Amino acid sequence: MIEAIGFFGNMDDGISKPKKFLCSDNIMRVVKFNHPENYTRALLHEFLGYKIAALLELPVLDQKLVNIPRELAEIYSHVEGMTPGIKVGSPLVELDKNIADNGLFREPLPELYRSCSNVGMIQDVLAYDIWIHNDDRGSNMGNLLVLPKKDGSKEFVVHDHGYAFFRPVATMDRYKSLQEFKGASLTWQDHLFPFGPIYEAIKINVDLRNPQLNPFLRVVNKIESVSKQELEQIMNEVPEEWQIPDYEKKVLVSFLFDRRFKVREAIIQLVSMWWFPVWNGGALVWPDLQASSE
Repeated sequence: MIEAIGFFGNMDDGISKPKKFLCSDNIMRVVKFNHPENYTRALLHEFLGYKIAALLELPVLDQKLVNIPRELAEIYSHVEGMTPGIKVGSPLVELDKNIADNGLFREPLPELYRSCSNVGMIQDVLAYDIWIHNDDRGSNMGNLLVLPKKDGSKEFVVHDHGYAFFRPVATMDRYKSLQEFKGASLTWQDHLFPFGPIYEAIKINVDLRNPQLNPFLRVVNKIESVSKQELEQIMNEVPEEWQIPDYEKKVLVSFLFDRRFKVREAIIQLVSMWWFPVWNGGALVWPDLQASSE
């Protein structure tokens, strides 16, 4: 764990009021909080989202647990959402915001993602979102970031997963959904398919013209091969300070473990709906994947 040593203001957007801190590793980080106050699972979901993305080897900003000392929080107690304790923080990075001088997009999102050096992993984002039930990327333009690199290339990273796992609130509805939804048909904010400009840009960059070359194989194999022990280990790393009950951790592990094979089913369903525009027909080929059962 690292320490926050200096506060440099809020970020410009975000209902959770993320904040900029210089940390003890000499890196300026964007630190998330459980804010608004009823979002008592925001940090948990951000932590799980990062750990699972890393487990699947997805492009994601390096996240650290960041302790906000009480004396520092008290100095800035007038700042909305400022509280002491253990939070999560990712490096503050330069973004390609894709905004022209007139305030409009400089280039269409499909072209922006296609220009990324890791565009070959774009379908992995969809599979990942299905697995963790990420209900945020469809309506939030800041959840798939494009980073310019020193060599002039770009890459995208997944980011911001507070709204995964049925929203960051400790309600009975969320608890029931985690128990029941692991075997239910998938929806995205009451839609039967992923919706919004991010997913529209993702699907255009998924090439399914040759069903023999299934681009989802790598990530689906990763997901289906995740063991219960790996998920339990992630839960064991959740800071005790966040006061997540053991029964809730067990429900989250069960949700993720039982839902692993729903991802393949959901992709097959989306293909059959002609949701992917770059497709000539025909079922995707799924060779036998070596999936773990424990």
